Amino acid sequence: MLPGIVIAERPILYNRYRLGPGPWLHCDDSARLDRIYGNGFLPLSKPHPAPQRFFAARSLRIECAVWKVEKKRRHQQRAWDRFGLHREALPRASFLERYGEHASALATAWMEARFGTAYLDPQRLRFVLTHPMVNTVLTWSSGPHLKAFAPLIQGAWGAHYWFVFYNEAPASPQGHGFLMDFLLWVRDEGLPFAYLGSVYGLQSLYKWRGFEGVTFRENDHWCPDKERLGALLAEDDRTSAS
Repeated sequence: MLPGIVIAERPILYNRYRLGPGPWLHCDDSARLDRIYGNGFLPLSKPHPAPQRFFAARSLRIECAVWKVEKKRRHQQRAWDRFGLHREALPRASFLERYGEHASALATAWMEARFGTAYLDPQRLRFVLTHPMVNTVLTWSSGPHLKAFAPLIQGAWGAHYWFVFYNEAPASPQGHGFLMDFLLWVRDEGLPFAYLGSVYGLQSLYKWRGFEGVTFRENDHWCPDKERLGALLAEDDRTSAS
């Protein structure tokens, strides 16, 4: 049995990121993350008195040993590779020492440029970047300029690509390329699984379309049926619109 399971009291509206009643848990031991992620739990990004809070979700993961990429996504990645970005995995403390408030300011500016407003306010962004379980930050740079970064929760069990912050300006590297480069890094690190967060609504198609080795958490098991996943995402959008 997983440790520290509690029950929330709000109605579940996944497509609006309102969660409960369902299993939540608290974890202050990184040795348990294998079981926590393996059971479909993901970390809460909202500041909470117990920062190591996880919730049950329709989590998506890729099994690196059988991961394959279809032709269209390989073509997209070759176009992305031409930007020649330098990827580096930094311990979280080293990342904060090197970039600190500059990275936070960039992330906020990038979110506002893409969405009109930052989907993580300064408090939530600080919470993510200083989360006790975040131990690695993947960075992409061009010369001295930071172009993107992704805070990761990583262990021998795999790595969770929690968020990625980048500038989606015209003629700039696009988000799908950072995701693919993360997957290449996970594979090269010899990790078994890449966790890509939750999948709700058709806007999350980019996380898995064109990939083999994809499974998603449904009830108490990992399901490899991508056709079913597509139907669930479409239903999410219909429910949200009603």
